[in-house]
Amino acid sequence: MLRCDLSRSRRNPRRLRCGEGGFTLVEIILVIILFVFMSGLVVTRFDTLMGWRQRGDLRKLVDTWEFLYSQALSRNTGYQLRLDIDKNAYRVLREVVQTDDEVHNVDYLANLRTEGEKKRREAAKVEDALSLEEEYAREDLRQTQDLETLFYQEIFADPNGSVRLGRPIEFPKLADEVQLAPGISIRDVRTLRGEQTEGTAYIRFSPRGAAEFAVIHLEVGDQIYTAMMNPSTGKVLIENGDKQYEWLLDDKQTS
Repeated sequence: MLRCDLSRSRRNPRRLRCGEGGFTLVEIILVIILFVFMSGLVVTRFDTLMGWRQRGDLRKLVDTWEFLYSQALSRNTGYQLRLDIDKNAYRVLREVVQTDDEVHNVDYLANLRTEGEKKRREAAKVEDALSLEEEYAREDLRQTQDLETLFYQEIFADPNGSVRLGRPIEFPKLADEVQLAPGISIRDVRTLRGEQTEGTAYIRFSPRGAAEFAVIHLEVGDQIYTAMMNPSTGKVLIENGDKQYEWLLDDKQTS
């Protein structure tokens, strides 16, 4: 049975011991202080790691945005940076201009459909994308055409014509969905098509080298950041605060 020496504790309250293996009151207080201090270090370290990951994910999103600008022009290929606002994720898909011998599914009722129906049809278009092997097979078949046909397809293809979405065959990993770090959320995406606060928004990059003007608002903790690309230089600017750039959007809509 563990016994405490109470007579010793009366003479010196700080020397309270319970048996040979006991602790003094001072030692117990020191252990508690040390525990609290170490817990604070762990929390601070965790917050620091999360901050690094958040900054890294933002940098990766910006790098992808700028990369698509340069690749669209150099490869004469259209791309879409697709941002899933609900899931706080993004991915890249390639716009493949459909040729005359391919079936063109024209939605003549597009202007009459509800927003929910438009989103459902847009999601179905992405889900129906070909596998990477099928994309390679189609590209090989296209490359077997004579040089004159390929030349006219590259030079005179309508960048605003009917397209299907597929994996970028040059860098297929970009088609994989990238989840942003915890604490980062996409609040809204605004393009010339309007502001979108839910569902999947997309930013187009034309094979002619033109990038669609877009503004992305990101919430990182209790801070709001505004990301915007300069269509002339392809550089993305991130500013603190809720910037709208309405004057730029209005100018582009009227031009």
